[in-house]
Amino acid sequence: GAPISNAKITVAPPVTTTPIWVAWQYLIDTAPINILTGGSSPIIGKKLLLDLLLTKNTADTLDPLIGRGPGLTPAGDDFIVGFLAGNKASLNGDVDLKLKPLATNDISLAALSEAHRGYFGAPILTLIESIHHGQSKGVEIAMADNLAIGATSGMAGALGVLIGLLQNYCDGNSAEIEAKIQLLFS
Repeated sequence: GAPISNAKITVAPPVTTTPIWVAWQYLIDTAPINILTGGSSPIIGKKLLLDLLLTKNTADTLDPLIGRGPGLTPAGDDFIVGFLAGNKASLNGDVDLKLKPLATNDISLAALSEAHRGYFGAPILTLIESIHHGQSKGVEIAMADNLAIGATSGMAGALGVLIGLLQNYCDGNSAEIEAKIQLLFS
């Protein structure tokens, strides 16, 4: 296939959380999210998501995900790439990941390295832009495009984007955030 080209993120954060929740509901309604969040030892657990959103202990929370989960690019790595995109679009600053070459495969390491530098694939950038512009139909189309990538890659990446964007809005909204996170585990 054609090589995937990456572009640097250039959008500002969305003004409200409404388009983020549209994407969130689309993810819950259409994706087999339990692949990531289900079972006795989920790849992406409730505590991890709440830690990212409410304590903002980002690097320490993300580092254990490197190399975890199914897929050619492990789902944990895809989540991190999406999270970094959402985080950068929210202007939250850089996340100091401890990238360990032996913790994941070469393809994923390259994607993580590019994301750490601020470069992301078109589907993730389109999702962030559609959320920024706040048009529900555009958000749903961008979510569908992301969910069509691999068995878990697009789903994990899209969830990462949403969590990265939401991190900017969590101050004082812990009850709303916890309720929305619970929907992933119902």
